[in-house]
Amino acid sequence: MTTTQTPTRPPSFDAAVTAHIPNLKWLAGKLGFRGDARKELVHDTIVYALSHWQNFREDGCMQNWLFWQMRGCVTNTARRKRVTLVHGVDVANRATPPRQEDYVALSATLAKLSGRGGEFLLRAAEGDSLLEIANDNGISRERVRQIVERERVRLRSNGESGRGV
Repeated sequence: MTTTQTPTRPPSFDAAVTAHIPNLKWLAGKLGFRGDARKELVHDTIVYALSHWQNFREDGCMQNWLFWQMRGCVTNTARRKRVTLVHGVDVANRATPPRQEDYVALSATLAKLSGRGGEFLLRAAEGDSLLEIANDNGISRERVRQIVERERVRLRSNGESGRGV
């Protein structure tokens, strides 16, 4: 009876990853992450790299490989952190429960949204990419961007934009 052993990660790989931690911190900063988010991204990248060490080619560049691992962690994090909106309010990430005034203001703003401009703006606010919206509606990503921006300007001109619209 033969047993299949998983190869152990070589110490030289761990040392190479550790040597690139300053580069990972710099890259996380270049990608726009600050403070704890930056530390978390570097940590996630290191954990992912160490758990997927067999994907690294011996003749490859460790810095480039780690760069792509970090980009993958950013993408995966963005997909995981999509929030569920209840009546347009992100209740999962609020420190305090929504107040009745918030709900009234939000309801008034949502009532002003109409047609596909309003639909596109809501979908973009919920985290859908412009490309996803465009593919669902058979138009270009650029056209979706224009429609969303036009709707934002319309809401701002009515004084109902609120933060993040």
